[in-house]
Amino acid sequence: MGGASGDYEAAQPAFNKALEIARRERDEVLEMRILAASSRVDFTHTRYVEAAEKSAQVIALAPRFNDLIAETEAHRNASMCLRNIGDPEAAKTHASAALSLAKELRNRGFWLSP
Repeated sequence: MGGASGDYEAAQPAFNKALEIARRERDEVLEMRILAASSRVDFTHTRYVEAAEKSAQVIALAPRFNDLIAETEAHRNASMCLRNIGDPEAAKTHASAALSLAKELRNRGFWLSP
């Protein structure tokens, strides 16, 4: 809803319900994926602070599950959000982490794609 149809407000209850279920079931992988998707929607709708906060949660969870793709995406998203809200130093830190992870994935182009 938030991405395909552009209806940010309609997407929020769906994300909240999905997070509630993931947390109730103690499914941290699902929680991480929901947070990542929600962060992408937040970013698309220029809600950079919210997107950066959710990206930070994904960054905290991803290493526990060895999910380099989720971690790379979260650092990339955090970098763009922090750049847009005026924190270039933090943005550089996340950009560097994303590039390093993309190299580990042997896919530097992954970092460059939106």
